Amino acid sequence: MFIHCSRGALLGAIEAAREGLIEPVLVGPQSEIQAIAMEQELDISAYRLVDVPHSHAAAVKAVQMAASSEVEALMKGSLHTDELMGEAVKHDGGLRTERRISHVFAMADENHHKPFFITDAAVNITPDLLAKKDIVQNAIDLVVSISEQPAVLKVAVLSAAETVSPPLTPRVCAKWLTANKSPVQFSTARWHTTMPSARKLLISREFVRKSRATPIFS
Repeated sequence: MFIHCSRGALLGAIEAAREGLIEPVLVGPQSEIQAIAMEQELDISAYRLVDVPHSHAAAVKAVQMAASSEVEALMKGSLHTDELMGEAVKHDGGLRTERRISHVFAMADENHHKPFFITDAAVNITPDLLAKKDIVQNAIDLVVSISEQPAVLKVAVLSAAETVSPPLTPRVCAKWLTANKSPVQFSTARWHTTMPSARKLLISREFVRKSRATPIFS
């Protein structure tokens, strides 16, 4: 589902449909979407179009459709992220489950042999340990669900300091999450317990080789 379509979002929906990746449902002001399609000479007659008056109404309708399993996924168009997430995280009528909602960046580099995923970079500002458990498990489940073949994932917990210090709560959580005997358990993932700083882990292959850490780009 593409919500409140802009030119770029509409083109993205059509291209994805042509690749056989999705069956798009367009939600937004019908006249605006049809005008964009006409301007770009795009045929959208094969796609369902749900007419709503404005962007907020598009967010409300889209979340309702996802909650009722009328659609399987939401894709933001030209409306602001806050509008969509505000509806998605509502306690009544939203998309909440027993887990914390989290965000994942899916990234690929043509010079590297596999993609990597970064979480959470947008939704949870200061998550506690249990929230971080959900964030990691959400990312694991996402990668497993979109993988074409069974995979055991490598997970790296990044922090801005090299040593564990009680005042540095993220660092303590990182150590707890990666401890071999931690009560926080995850499925389908392999962890490394040496935790260099985020900067070194991300940019220094030499550091990773010397410390024998398992980097997220390995």
